[in-house]
Amino acid sequence: MSLVTARAAVADDTAKNVSSGLAVGAGLGYHAPLFGGELQYHQVIARRWWLVPYAGLGIAPTGGPLLGGVAGGVMCAWGQRHRIVVDTGVGVEAAEVYRSLLTGNPVEAHSMYGVVMAAGYQYVADGGFWIGAMVGASYLFSDPATATSRWLPALNVTAGYKIW
Repeated sequence: MSLVTARAAVADDTAKNVSSGLAVGAGLGYHAPLFGGELQYHQVIARRWWLVPYAGLGIAPTGGPLLGGVAGGVMCAWGQRHRIVVDTGVGVEAAEVYRSLLTGNPVEAHSMYGVVMAAGYQYVADGGFWIGAMVGASYLFSDPATATSRWLPALNVTAGYKIW
């Protein structure tokens, strides 16, 4: 075995939870507005410190038409396999549904965007499988027509695979 082959074999054995790389996932919550998919890039910034930008695309049922939405943000994480995460992002946080006065059926729906701050946990296995859960609060950019507050709880659960 040559030295080049030996180095290539060692490089292939590197655990995915210690290197920078692209990850794909799916889940429920504000990363993929209600449910959908997302891309993450796990960037090592120092030993056990990570910067993880993400972008998600999802759909939300409203009792009538399905609404599509996007979300994006960045997580800061500490740890290797088990990571403590602080997250901030922007995306669809709620849906405003207008109903017919006669039938009560939904006639129109609009996505409501906002900003979110959350904290949680992420597990990244040596082989690349990851799962995370976060809880926090979101603030809507526009005032909801109903008598609800602009402040809403924010929840997220996603799982996926780190490609490299």
